[in-house]
This record gives sequence, C-alpha cells and structure tokens, in this order.
Amino acid sequence: MTTEDYIASRSELKLTVKEWIEKLGISIDTHKSYNCGRNDVPPQIENHIKTLLELDRIRKSVLNTLK
Repeated sequence: MTTEDYIASRSELKLTVKEWIEKLGISIDTHKSYNCGRNDVPPQIENHIKTLLELDRIRKSVLNTLK
C-alpha cells in the first residue's frame, strides 16, 4: 500500500484521525509515520484497511438497495 493509498483510504471512509487510529489500533505516531511515507504500511494493517473499505462499500450498497 502506498502512502497515497493510505491517505485516500481514510478520506474515502470519511474518518477523523482519531477514529482512524482507533479502528486500526495504532498510535498517532505510527499513523504519522505511514501518512508521511517514513514507514511502509505493514501487511496486517493494509489488510485491515481493505476490510474496512469493503465493509463500507457493502454498507453503502445495502443502503442504496433500501432506497
């Protein structure tokens, strides 16, 4: 996952930094290191982000179906 993907994922989910780090179970310093590209996002965090994105897509799909 690139730094741009990491940033775009939080934006797509419309989460604050506080909400984001709580969902990912990471510290603010770890978030900052991923956000600026200083450290790579590890596979387990990348998988967690992909799961959050997929759950959000499913939620939106269900809501659209109910309209």
